[in-house]
Amino acid sequence: MAQMREDFDPASTERVERNTGDPIPDKVIALVELIESDIIDTTAVKDGSKGTAFKGTMVVKTGPYEMRRAWPFIALTNSNQKYAAEGRSEFAELCDAIGHSGKLRDTQDLHFRPFYVEFGVKMEKARDDPKKRTPRQFQRKYFKKGETPQITMTREPSGGGVPAHGTVPSTGTGAPADGAPDWMKSRG
Repeated sequence: MAQMREDFDPASTERVERNTGDPIPDKVIALVELIESDIIDTTAVKDGSKGTAFKGTMVVKTGPYEMRRAWPFIALTNSNQKYAAEGRSEFAELCDAIGHSGKLRDTQDLHFRPFYVEFGVKMEKARDDPKKRTPRQFQRKYFKKGETPQITMTREPSGGGVPAHGTVPSTGTGAPADGAPDWMKSRG
């Protein structure tokens, strides 16, 4: 039990649209930061292969998905060599996007450094019912430091300014074009 610091009256509280926890839609590109990370031991459900993986939490910094979180999970070592090679390649792409070069000793060196990522969503069998399919979010592409992607949105941000399913124009220099919404122009 916790003591409220002030009285709360649900009846007088304005209801606003909440984040439903749905994955960020497929092919959305967003500016993100890694805020937490760990290296964990893994065992694959399918074949029992063992290894280690990078497990992180990143947060979207701007736009209509601001403050939404995503959780990269990247294999680093594994007895399945193909899986391990794919994971190490993806982790190298993540380091390139963040701007880290040289040997990495502590994943905290990757924290709080903004970078762009394109999200993906694929359907997988649900763990609790193999007949059901559920969406699983993943990181489709990490953009190299200094590379300016063409930002796309799939829903209108609060306050408008970006057409649904539209594209925000870019100057190609890292600065948004004149037609970009205010939240893009103030990203620093």
